[in-house]
Amino acid sequence: MIEYLDAHPHVIVMIVTLLIWTGIAVYLWRLDKRLVTLENSTTTTQNQGSSSNPNDISSSAP
Repeated sequence: MIEYLDAHPHVIVMIVTLLIWTGIAVYLWRLDKRLVTLENSTTTTQNQGSSSNPNDISSSAP
């Protein structure tokens, strides 16, 4: 195996590149999951409290 890799250095470059791209993809996937969780928690918090938007006519009396 070592002899093959010595004769074909492009394989090492491809393996390292694949590992880097896999790491970036996993990082972005985990970051997306965290952002979705944060968005859902802020949406839930905003829906539970009173409306702080003065232009929101749904909560004001006519």
